[in-house]
Amino acid sequence: MAEEIKCLNGETVCETRTDDGSWILGFNKTIGILCPLQAELWGILLGLQLAWDNGFERLLIQSDNREAIRRVSASTASSVPCSLVRSIAALRYRGWATETQWIPREGNKPVDMMAKLDNLPCFNATVFSQPPKHLLPFLDFDILSSL
Repeated sequence: MAEEIKCLNGETVCETRTDDGSWILGFNKTIGILCPLQAELWGILLGLQLAWDNGFERLLIQSDNREAIRRVSASTASSVPCSLVRSIAALRYRGWATETQWIPREGNKPVDMMAKLDNLPCFNATVFSQPPKHLLPFLDFDILSSL
């Protein structure tokens, strides 16, 4: 069974679910003012770290940012000047299977909703072991639309 990470621009946001759509965990984190590509790369990096720390063995990294997916999927990712991309590559090359996939923003609604959650003024990550209640209808829709 593969877990998937979905990330979004702006707030660093991530949700992880199993193949059948069951929630595993999610997070959001304020990271400051960045361009969308940097925010997306931070989201992927922090999501990968969280997934690794939680023992995931297979991961599908989804993003609605084509450039982020292109950069982290490149065969040269481990040797590019961007330290974020190199850090992502280092995590991806550990003892697990990861894949990347671009998805349209419309296919990323649950993550978009998590990005809109009120965040504390500090820069600590908020980890959700259960999905926030207002997210449930979007998760159900997301599962049904993928069938």
